[in-house]
Amino acid sequence: MSDKYRCKRCGAELTLDDIRIHKKMISRGATEYFCIDCLAWYANTTREEIEKYIAYLKQTGICQLFPKVSE
Repeated sequence: MSDKYRCKRCGAELTLDDIRIHKKMISRGATEYFCIDCLAWYANTTREEIEKYIAYLKQTGICQLFPKVSE
């Protein structure tokens, strides 16, 4: 078994941000994940909006899944 996670819809290789935002928006207990593009499709939004949300979470540090990025 590969140590790489893949999107459950399109098969794209996932980044840590893909996995974290899926857990934040869908379920922390998830074991299969969408890439950001497929998550945008699933949530009926855009990739850009999800990326803005990720940046906000990293900037504020309000979510344990996204540790605050020091400036």
